[in-house]
Amino acid sequence: MTQARSSVFRRTIAPALLNGLIGLIVVAGLWITVAPPEPPGRPVQLVLGALLVLGLCLRSRFPWLAAVWTGVVTAVGWAFGMTEDPFLVTGFCLYVAAERFGTRLFPTWLVALEVLLFAWLLLVSAEGAEASIRGVILGAVIIGAAWVLGIRTQRMRYETERNARAQERLRLARDIHDVLSHTLGGIGVRAGVVAHVKSSTTDDLRSALQGIESDARDALGELHVLMLQERDETADEAPPGRLVELVQELSRPAIRAGISVHIDADQGAGDLPAAQRTTAYRIIQEALTNVIRHSGAETCRITIRTEGDHLRIIILDDGPGAALASKNGHGLTGMRERAQLLGGTFDAGRDASGYCVAVSLPGTAGGGGNPMNEISVLIADDDAHIRTSLHLLIGDEPDMTVSAVVADGAEAVDAIIQHQPDVALMDVRMPRMTGLEAAGMLASRKSRTRLVMLTTFDMDDYVYQALRHGASGFLLKNAPLPDILKAIRTAHEGNALLAPEITRRLIDRFTLQPAAHDRISELTVRERETLTLIGQGASNNEIAAALFLTRTTVRTYVSRILTKLGARDRAQLVVIAYEGGLVGPSTV
Repeated sequence: MTQARSSVFRRTIAPALLNGLIGLIVVAGLWITVAPPEPPGRPVQLVLGALLVLGLCLRSRFPWLAAVWTGVVTAVGWAFGMTEDPFLVTGFCLYVAAERFGTRLFPTWLVALEVLLFAWLLLVSAEGAEASIRGVILGAVIIGAAWVLGIRTQRMRYETERNARAQERLRLARDIHDVLSHTLGGIGVRAGVVAHVKSSTTDDLRSALQGIESDARDALGELHVLMLQERDETADEAPPGRLVELVQELSRPAIRAGISVHIDADQGAGDLPAAQRTTAYRIIQEALTNVIRHSGAETCRITIRTEGDHLRIIILDDGPGAALASKNGHGLTGMRERAQLLGGTFDAGRDASGYCVAVSLPGTAGGGGNPMNEISVLIADDDAHIRTSLHLLIGDEPDMTVSAVVADGAEAVDAIIQHQPDVALMDVRMPRMTGLEAAGMLASRKSRTRLVMLTTFDMDDYVYQALRHGASGFLLKNAPLPDILKAIRTAHEGNALLAPEITRRLIDRFTLQPAAHDRISELTVRERETLTLIGQGASNNEIAAALFLTRTTVRTYVSRILTKLGARDRAQLVVIAYEGGLVGPSTV
């Protein structure tokens, strides 16, 4: 009841009191100080002032009514020489109305009509012509400025909200893509392995099918986590980094509080799916908060283990405080719900060693290899399921062996230097160091290992960077498995293989239509200079600065060039400039 009354006071009573106070200040400063004529005298002046204050009190809920009300009262006051208020209150109300509703409920012509009404009242007033004209000018300026400012503010707010919605849609699309792309890619690879591998045993096939089921459940669990985050912004993702490093960061407040924290984690805990890592991070974060606030402990031990396909976490403290907590107290319900959301288990209570929080979450499985064949292959991918599937696929080939399996670009560089594999099958996007960065580092070190890049999406920039760093192949993860094996063999032979869709785009991009090439001669000198700078990657601002032109002129030139050359966009202009000899590799 108290909260409801407080809410009503904030929404209704407080704004009305503030509006009334503003009205009293205006009346005291611009009405009472003016000596009224006799008759009608001071009483009528006070009545008009009270009506002005009353109209202002309507501003919050009925701004249009308040604007008309206060405008009429002020105009009448001017007509009888009872005020010198330059329609300040009216302008204030009109600004609020325009800012809140725009022109939907109170079109511009109605504002102009109100101004004309006030002007007529002033011109027929009892005051002299000079005072009337001054009132008309002041009123028109105040009302016009308030109206324009309110409309502009309303439009700016609308643009801001529209941009925010667009950014939110883009963020949500990226989140859904990040959640599903790798998992669906893993399902595709595993399913392809089942269809392709002929020599596998029933156990191998069963393991692959179980992996597909696990991937599907992971995708569903990650979607659940994403939807939970959309409903509750406080349930955000864990910061980037490995779980062990994040837990070390989480333990610092406990250490500063005088608690000795011991972290015991195996290597498998560093490679976790996003949803599992976030869930583990949030549970450990809440558990450590409880240790600091409620346990009274001197020591706390955090154990993180990967056992089979599960991640197991135990947080054990020796304090007496947590023993007093109820089964659902101190955030235990939230931790339990997080674990159950991923199909895991959660338990908390006291045992002989102290108060213990135990969590089990579905985890990832590793794989082995058979390094006894001719073409040695390194696999680098941050998705454990992809690594396992590729390991199984390559290990089944009689002429291939897996020399190493790593999870990020930095590990890939070290492993390639150490093992010198014939071919490296490398994901483009990986933590710590991307596949493209690793390729660049290997190119600078003159590595002889052939690189075949894998990616979930075929962005052109990725393709060009990979080829620039000497990659021998670029394939999508949804490519047929024979294509992946063919790419490895092709790279080992010293040749290159690209996904067909990528090859087609490269041809489209670097093959110039003769008609467009011939029309370069039709360009003016300025247009050729502009096209040359476009080919060098310059923006419109940079072109304007280089040629001492305005941005508007540059946009005009670009539009003319697109029309004359029959090009669709600036990307095609870059190709035309390159093929037409305006720019070359040394100038780009």
